[in-house]
Amino acid sequence: MIFGSNFDVLAGLLLPEMSYELARTIALLIEIPGILIMLYSALK
Repeated sequence: MIFGSNFDVLAGLLLPEMSYELARTIALLIEIPGILIMLYSALK
């Protein structure tokens, strides 16, 4: 989840040819499962 929240910034620095929209979409796809796993473990 920590990596996902910083992915758009890292992609801007390391992969300047990647569009911001694509980087943000990938970041969200990394963050959402992490949040769901945290919620699942908190409810169990």
